[in-house]
Amino acid sequence: MKVFITGSSDGIGLMTAHRLIGQGHTVVLHARNAARARFAKAACPNAAAVLTGDLTSMTETKELAAKANAMAAKLDGGSAGFDIVIHNAGIYRGPDVQAIGDSGYPRLFTVNTLAPYILASLLHLTSSVSHIVFVSSGMHFGGQPCLDTLPNGVSYSDSKLHNALLAKAFARLYAGKAVVTSADPGWVPTKMGGRSAPDSIDDAMNTYIAAATTSTDSTGGYFARGATTAAQAVTEDVGVQDALLAKLAELSGVVPGHAE
Repeated sequence: MKVFITGSSDGIGLMTAHRLIGQGHTVVLHARNAARARFAKAACPNAAAVLTGDLTSMTETKELAAKANAMAAKLDGGSAGFDIVIHNAGIYRGPDVQAIGDSGYPRLFTVNTLAPYILASLLHLTSSVSHIVFVSSGMHFGGQPCLDTLPNGVSYSDSKLHNALLAKAFARLYAGKAVVTSADPGWVPTKMGGRSAPDSIDDAMNTYIAAATTSTDSTGGYFARGATTAAQAVTEDVGVQDALLAKLAELSGVVPGHAE
């Protein structure tokens, strides 16, 4: 299968790419700039390609979608999209996560919430059934939708709740065309999680792969520790899902539900 993983120049994204390549899949990586792309290619030489795009920029995110669609077609010899897309890219902490990025919105919101929405809206689906994974977190249980304040006032926990909501929403939008899930990798010892994080990277990769290869019966499901479990109750609220979609469409100028 053809796989595209955002934020895969290091951390869980890169390690999952290695795992999937070892299983015989064709994997395309993503890095935010050319320097990171060179690092990713050196770290994972068997990747089919590394695409670049700074997800703090809506323009570059939309361009990344076009690059990914072209790459999927090139790999397939036609117009089909990727079989699996894992929206792994995200930022957590640091002095500039709430700084205004190139799109005029706070960086954390733009990378963690808006970019996966744009990509999921614009990336082509396969002719069979695609698998789309939004990466959430156990911290989403402390998050709020923040619909009245978007794009401002969004914490990491809020953004991870958005990812779980987006999985539910796109599962409805792409019913019969894609299996859409969210995944909680746990608190793992990566650059983002820190060396003292208690959870297992191997379990995180297993959770990603379980979410990315599950049956159609699990579409909209929230995966943690390799299996489906319950997300925050508000994620089941279709009104909240649709309100989030409408706000993100307004902010991005991208309407979901038109992947081909």
